[in-house]
Amino acid sequence: MKQLEQTIQRLQTRIDYFNGVTPLLQWNNYIIIWLVTFNISNNDRFQSAGSTDLEGYVISTDKSLLDLYLVHNFLSKSSYWAQGRSYEAVKRSIEHSICFGVYLDDQQNHKLSQVGFGRIVTDYATFAWLCDVFIIEPHRGRGLGKWLLECIISYPDLIDLKRFVIATRDAHGLYKQFGFENLSNSDWWMVLKNAS
Repeated sequence: MKQLEQTIQRLQTRIDYFNGVTPLLQWNNYIIIWLVTFNISNNDRFQSAGSTDLEGYVISTDKSLLDLYLVHNFLSKSSYWAQGRSYEAVKRSIEHSICFGVYLDDQQNHKLSQVGFGRIVTDYATFAWLCDVFIIEPHRGRGLGKWLLECIISYPDLIDLKRFVIATRDAHGLYKQFGFENLSNSDWWMVLKNAS
């Protein structure tokens, strides 16, 4: 019975990934799923990705789990690409993106603590931009960044897009492991920078 309760608790934080559905019924902090089907092997993969190094972590696209203050603090103070970004801009960008949170899963206290983030800006048909990807310092070196990318590029709404881009100053090696490459026609791309 204890194992069943733990499995139900883990599913409660992951169900959003599998069909973007909300629970049909909640009882005693457990989700009762009657009409929702999902592939349990996917659940296992997103729980551990075949590595014991990732045990105890969860990745979810549920925006209600995000710690906006942690995300804003990292982006505006610790990242090289979003220094000084306002809280309002971070909040608005999250509202209009597919967001992936990485969480330390404290199963004893039924608490998730955010340790990483990434978001996708997309039209859902031809193009996606991966941005604002990070794992906070104490949790680096455990494979969480790779696992996060694995989850993002295999997300069902993104699989068949023609172009998936990212800009990075220092993580080319990481992204190349997932098939990203330097733009072959970088002179075709232009940018309009807002003065504000």
